[in-house]
Amino acid sequence: MPEFTLAGTSLRERTADASGDERLRRSLAKAVGRFADGRRTALGALVDADGLRAAARRVRHDVLADLPAVLERFVAHATAAGAHVHWSADAADANAYVLEVARRIDARTVVKGKSMATEETGLNHALEAAGLH
Repeated sequence: MPEFTLAGTSLRERTADASGDERLRRSLAKAVGRFADGRRTALGALVDADGLRAAARRVRHDVLADLPAVLERFVAHATAAGAHVHWSADAADANAYVLEVARRIDARTVVKGKSMATEETGLNHALEAAGLH
């Protein structure tokens, strides 16, 4: 498994350092407690939290079982609204497409929403490597 580094230190080293930081441990414990309390309060406000959870599981299952058709419907609606959809085989292809669009319009700055997809593809690093801000 590759070792992830940031500023010359590995994730393992940073984790070891952070776990020894008493202030950080206290802050994390408080945050986890607030999250758990908030979750309990939110679930308590629902009439049937377990039923809602089961319904969400069924919807997820149904969507995944019919994913190609769901994606095609999404594309049809998105393009009808004026969007352009690019299908990418992998992260490198997706990043290359974004960079190609940026080059085509002579962009120097890119504004994007924070997205797990762009985190997963490494888009920020690709944009920086291409000299884009």
